[in-house]
Amino acid sequence: MAGERWLAAIIDWTVGLSNQALTMTSNRHVVRFVLCYGLAAAALLTANPAAAQKTDEPDEKNPLPMRVGPEVEGFRNTAQTFDWDAEVPNIHRSIDNIFKANGWTEEADRYAQYMVRDVAAIPPWQLGKRIERMSEHVASRYGLTEEQRTHLQGRVMMEFGSFIGRNAKTLFAQASEALNQRAQHKPYDAEQIAKWMKAYQPLRKDVDATMERLLKEIGSAVGPDAKEVFDRDVKAFRKRDKHVTAMMDRWAEGKWTPADWGMQDDPIQSGKLPPLPDPNAPPPPKWLAHDPGTWWAYVVDFKARFKFDAAQSTTAKSIHAELVERAAAYMSGREEVLKPVPIAERGKHAAYAPVRALFAELCARLDAVPTTGQRPVPPR
Repeated sequence: MAGERWLAAIIDWTVGLSNQALTMTSNRHVVRFVLCYGLAAAALLTANPAAAQKTDEPDEKNPLPMRVGPEVEGFRNTAQTFDWDAEVPNIHRSIDNIFKANGWTEEADRYAQYMVRDVAAIPPWQLGKRIERMSEHVASRYGLTEEQRTHLQGRVMMEFGSFIGRNAKTLFAQASEALNQRAQHKPYDAEQIAKWMKAYQPLRKDVDATMERLLKEIGSAVGPDAKEVFDRDVKAFRKRDKHVTAMMDRWAEGKWTPADWGMQDDPIQSGKLPPLPDPNAPPPPKWLAHDPGTWWAYVVDFKARFKFDAAQSTTAKSIHAELVERAAAYMSGREEVLKPVPIAERGKHAAYAPVRALFAELCARLDAVPTTGQRPVPPR
């Protein structure tokens, strides 16, 4: 999957300014997928597995309420099987192609390019990690204190959560369409891109307003010693943003080309397709024993099959929260061991055995919740 396109489109802050900013500039085309897709995907899941169970209003730890309709589940199920690490080289190539083709070679441009590449290497569903990395770049670039960096990180998370909450239906619907087509190894065409651009038009003012708020937030924290660098970065950003805005109008008119998104060398877009997946293969599971971020789907399914009452639902939620917390504690600090394991092997690999054991415990404890009189509804 050309990787970033949809997701990286979310957190690439063009100047080291706001992941939002790059999302609008470089991303609108650099990510070959349009801003919407990045926003939708990246905010799909946070770095904290426990966040997937929450259904409250957006907050800094849970930027996206899960009550946003079937588009979320469909997109999430599709995204589960993506090998992001394998996609990173394609993402980087597209980013480099975009900057080179447009002559974005000034120091501020080069910094933006470096930052986008770095952040794009983090899977978009790890929104927390992406925003954390972005905030580290910004703090280093402009000499922000740790307190300022932490505040900025929270503000970015809030802005993204709010934006997605307002536009979830459009974002996830288009992201799912784009991902599914990519999964089928079908290249995009100008007509399809025009459709996406037209659907995106109503969001443009919202996107621009969000971006400006974030730029203002950063600017207010920048000290006099870094103001010159910040002003130069903003100027470079405005240049790129102006170009992208003009290109989006062209795309809406059906005048898109793969090179516009740096995809001229993309294996799918150029027709050099790898073998297609087996069309008769079963659909991806809604939950995976090695992935705590998917366990809530199992709990929801279990509650529905046994028609849990309020008290039982509360118990199930408590069990889930405990097990996810324990899984997060185990996985924390073990990325060097866990991350290299190919996705397809995590269901059996020894490194993930403790995580799978926790899922088994979750299942066993849920099995004990229904009364003897509660008969399960046959699974759909």
